This record gives sequence, C-alpha cells and structure tokens, in this order.
Amino acid sequence: MTILLLAKQFIPKFNEGVMISKKDVRTEFLKRHSNIPISGNTSGKLAEILRKNATYQKAGLLFISPDIELKQFRINCLLDGKNLLMPAPGIKEGFYLIKAHSVPFTNLGFAVSPKGLSQFGERIDQKPETELTIDLMITTALAVNSDGSRLGDGKGFFDLSCAILAKLGMMQKNTVIFAVAGEEQIVEAELPEDVWDIKMAGAITPAGMKSFVISQKEPEIFWDKLSEKQIRKINPLWKIFQASKNNS
Repeated sequence: MTILLLAKQFIPKFNEGVMISKKDVRTEFLKRHSNIPISGNTSGKLAEILRKNATYQKAGLLFISPDIELKQFRINCLLDGKNLLMPAPGIKEGFYLIKAHSVPFTNLGFAVSPKGLSQFGERIDQKPETELTIDLMITTALAVNSDGSRLGDGKGFFDLSCAILAKLGMMQKNTVIFAVAGEEQIVEAELPEDVWDIKMAGAITPAGMKSFVISQKEPEIFWDKLSEKQIRKINPLWKIFQASKNNS
C-alpha cells in the first residue's frame, strides 16, 4: 500500500473533525515502507536532478540537513563551488559554515558528516558579522503534499533550525526549500500540521522536480512550546532567549 492510499484512508476522519496525529501517520507509513530512508543509489540520482535546477545553479549558500541520504547533495554543493551550512548534532552548537573550495577532495565525505563539521567548518551560533543569506534549503521528508506541507521524522530540528536562522538574519521568508522524497511520498491528502511547520516549495523525486504553490509564513520561535531545559541545550536558541529577556 502506498502512502497515497494510506493518507486517503485518513480523509474521512479529517472531515469528521478528528485530526490524525503526526505520530499516527508516521507509524502507519513506516509499517508499510521498508525503503525509507532513501537508498544510496537513489540519493545520488536525486542529487544529480537537483544540479539541473535553476534555483540550485544560482544559489551561493545552501542549508542541507545532516541526514545520511543527503550526503551526496552536500558533497555536490562544495564541488559546485557553493557554500554549505549544516546544523550541529541536535543544533546544540548552532550551525557550521563550510566554504567552497576549502576542503581537499579526499576529505569531502568526512567534512560534510556530523563528525567532520567542527574540523572543516566555521561555527555560527549568533548573528554573523557579515551578511549571510541562505538561497536554498534541502531536507528530507516522510511525506509531502501539493500545498507544501511536510511530514518529517518527528524530531522537529529542521523547523526549529529555520526559526533560529530567521532570527539570525540568515533565512528570509522567500528562501526556497525543497524536500527530497520518493514518488510514493508525494500525497494528495491533507497532512497534520503544527503552527511552527515550514512549507516546501517543491520536492526532488526520482521522476524529477515537483513544484508546489505555497503561502509561506515567517519562521517563528514558539517559546511557549519549548521548555527551559530544551532552550538551554541549544546554544543559539539560548542566546536569542537571553537577548529577548534583556530587551524586554
């Protein structure tokens, strides 16, 4: 059974006013699919599809999630003379900027891994002194629909990264965001959403690029949804929180 059929099963419940939780959708989806995450061969093909995209070709700075299936995307980014921004594990230390042409070819694979970030990247946990604007963001998804709604892995790090980066002045409302997904992960049904969820402008699939017509909202940190323990664990978040308290 595909995710499309799975999602259609939920439509009557949505219509009856019973919202199916993200956890329920993830659980049911993963029960029916053993090929998630995307395999290495498929990932390489998808990375090549992105290379032909005009937005990618014009981009100077890319944010690419640290998922293993996006490793080739990150390597290509540096090979193509673009700067790469990645979050530290759990965003605890903020983000790392790896500049184009700064990594020897033989070290590229390690440099774009979570373990290689601190060695080859420049740490960013507060507003940069010089302007840095993200042109394109790439992340993974379990499911995406035609209005740009994305169902992620449930950890929430991507949406929180967007909110933090917006506060740091590095992400704009019109920053383009693509999800990487298989054909069976593009759904027609409504997906459950939270107030902090970020819309996808399109999806990179084995069949090619898919564009969505979306209405993007400004990424926002919802402090009331975060505990002080969570805020303290993420260095840039804690700095933003302290600054907001000092200015209030």
